[in-house]
Amino acid sequence: MADPEKSGGPPPAYDSPPAYYSPPPATIPVSTAAAPVAAAAPRLGGATAIPVFITARTNVYGVNPVEMDCPHCNAHVVTHIERTAGALTWLIVGICFFLGFFLAFIPWCLCCIPFCSDSCLDVLHFCPSCRRALGRY
Repeated sequence: MADPEKSGGPPPAYDSPPAYYSPPPATIPVSTAAAPVAAAAPRLGGATAIPVFITARTNVYGVNPVEMDCPHCNAHVVTHIERTAGALTWLIVGICFFLGFFLAFIPWCLCCIPFCSDSCLDVLHFCPSCRRALGRY
């Protein structure tokens, strides 16, 4: 069989691709009985544009007290914090106990060290005026 590059002739012509079906654009029915819309609202293709607000929630609590407005008593306060043992603390204690008691890897009497370390404890934030819990870190 002859190679087209060696023969010097043009390559064979290809057929055009088939036409694809394109559905008509979707229309959104708008009811006139809905809530009243301000007259200055922009109109996009016959439908009223409604603004959508997306908010990102960040954790305002940390290892230190936070200055904030209490959502319960509406007082402007600096939170009172308490450190308590959470799930992470108990998980570390369980792993240390297992490694020390059953595997003799570390002394089992050292398994209570996570209760003394502030980085392993959860921090609870309280309002000093109404004494209600505000959050946990």
